[in-house]
Amino acid sequence: MAEQRVKRRAELAGIDVILVHRMLKNQVPVPEYVLMTDPVAQCLDESVRQLCKPLIHHFPDIGQTPTHYIDLATSEIPPTVPERSTSARLAAKLKFELSALPFVLGIKKPAAGFRNLGRGSTEMTPA
Repeated sequence: MAEQRVKRRAELAGIDVILVHRMLKNQVPVPEYVLMTDPVAQCLDESVRQLCKPLIHHFPDIGQTPTHYIDLATSEIPPTVPERSTSARLAAKLKFELSALPFVLGIKKPAAGFRNLGRGSTEMTPA
């Protein structure tokens, strides 16, 4: 995978990006799923890997690609939500509030220097 610059934007390019794009047009037989390549499936925990069902895709110019999918309708993987202590929740709230303080006091302006909205440039009006 490579990063290329197009004007002021960075875009990803390469065979991996092409493969992911082609995987969006797939033949997975269920409506809700997680689709992954074989190397990604090998990185999963054993309990999650057991839920994977193999599928072979044939992509033009790439060839046969082994993929795996997990049917989300039948798989019940409980989300792991870390328990945060009261002090951790308080610290996160304080950090959020303090980050907004310069804007509330007028020291900083929202989106200052953000040029995509036309600020600081002549505005084009329709003819």
